[in-house]
Amino acid sequence: MRRKYRFSLRLKLVLFITILAMITYGTSAFFIYILYDYVRMYIQIPLHWYTILTLFGGVFWSGLLAFFAAFLITKPLEKLSEIASEAANGNLNQEVPIPSSDDEIRDLSVSVNTMLKNLNQIVLDINKNFQYTNEAVLLMKETSN
Repeated sequence: MRRKYRFSLRLKLVLFITILAMITYGTSAFFIYILYDYVRMYIQIPLHWYTILTLFGGVFWSGLLAFFAAFLITKPLEKLSEIASEAANGNLNQEVPIPSSDDEIRDLSVSVNTMLKNLNQIVLDINKNFQYTNEAVLLMKETSN
């Protein structure tokens, strides 16, 4: 069953890319169409080279902003990965931080947290059954002697 999120990762990425494009293209247009005449008073640079430099600046700016925005998405996933690795090594007594956003990462965090609690309960139940069985075996051993 597919769950609907108020602000899913897909929507966040679309919104980020749209805003990034508006900022980048708007800034590039401002530099090319408005600032070029002002810059030309101080530096003699042909329009085509100025345009190329401005566009390369836009590409650099976009990459830099995308790098920092990706950190916001990958940080909770890296934390979940650490918790899953710890659980794989036997440490089931962990609390998963649940993000406040209504998206797939929050859903995954809730699922991992529930899984850890259920696994912890299963281990406790197995331990109780082992103790009960061990006591029964000892009692049977004593009565047979």
